[in-house]
Amino acid sequence: MNVLDENIVVTQRELLRSWKIHFRRIGGEVGRMGMKDRNEIIPLLHTLRRLTALFNDALFVFSQFGHVE
Repeated sequence: MNVLDENIVVTQRELLRSWKIHFRRIGGEVGRMGMKDRNEIIPLLHTLRRLTALFNDALFVFSQFGHVE
């Protein structure tokens, strides 16, 4: 499942749709608007299976939250 941050702009979402890439958006289909990265989004993402998360947030460094396999 591809999950987009609520900060991904409409033009970028439309480009993904034109490439036939299916996704769900935080604040739209997953979670709620205004969720905080560390305390709310990360636990939500941990509940989802086969996840690719796409963020447009300069302060969000996903590597510090990722799992090492």
